[in-house]
Amino acid sequence: MSNFTPCMVKLANKDCVVIGGGKVAARKVISLLHAKCHVKVISPELCSGLKEIIDQCTYEKRMFQKDDTRGAFLVVAATNSKAINMEIYKESVDSVPFLNIVDDQQLSNFFLPSVVERGPLQIAISTTGTSPLVTKNIKQKVEALFGPEYEPYLKIIGELRKEIIETVGDSDEKKRLLLKLSSEELLVAFQENDAVGIDNFISDLWN
Repeated sequence: MSNFTPCMVKLANKDCVVIGGGKVAARKVISLLHAKCHVKVISPELCSGLKEIIDQCTYEKRMFQKDDTRGAFLVVAATNSKAINMEIYKESVDSVPFLNIVDDQQLSNFFLPSVVERGPLQIAISTTGTSPLVTKNIKQKVEALFGPEYEPYLKIIGELRKEIIETVGDSDEKKRLLLKLSSEELLVAFQENDAVGIDNFISDLWN
């Protein structure tokens, strides 16, 4: 059993440091940029993937130095040297809230999961560093199971739910409407691209 607990963390505008310039570092940077972090990359060299997005980061072209992690909210040690990664760990372990040592899951206290996003729906998939390839395979299966129709479906659900909560005073009626709203009838209409069915469901919801 994993000793990691899944959670959702808002990383927007947090200072994050990624040390390393290879493909693993690139994947981490992409995830952090997507989360709207302030990302600093420290590495003497960059892989092609990182070069393409480095203009979105603060970049220091050099090796890791003492105090590079000072003040960071999140640190990723992704160098190709176990010794340097260990130095980063020792400097960060007591001062950085979120620390990921890519070649040693025992030293890490978080992992950036693979995420399937469908608008407000986020499904995080992680093998806690055990096998990125297995994680990728699982993600492909989840993407097929939860298709792109979930984004507009959940958008409508959110709008209707808000309207029900704000306008329906009777608690039993509110419960009935919310229960009806969560049925799969509307989802099936979106899956079948049935515009008439969607409109009919919304109209009939209040009846």
